Amino acid sequence: MVVEIAMRWTKVLRTGGLGLRFMAVDRSTVMFNMHNGNEVTELREFVLSQEEAYEVNIWKQEFQDRRSSSR
Repeated sequence: MVVEIAMRWTKVLRTGGLGLRFMAVDRSTVMFNMHNGNEVTELREFVLSQEEAYEVNIWKQEFQDRRSSSR
């Protein structure tokens, strides 16, 4: 399932013009590589807006989805 999510997110974000690649790391973790670090805010907002995501870690800083508190 994580592989399918990674592939779907990659396609959506490439269509939106972001140069990046998602990879499934384990059963609950997706890692991404970006071509342009200036787009990290857009990436973070996209990931946290997805139903499957509850947090994002960027450069050792953790961002949680607002819905996480109710999970």
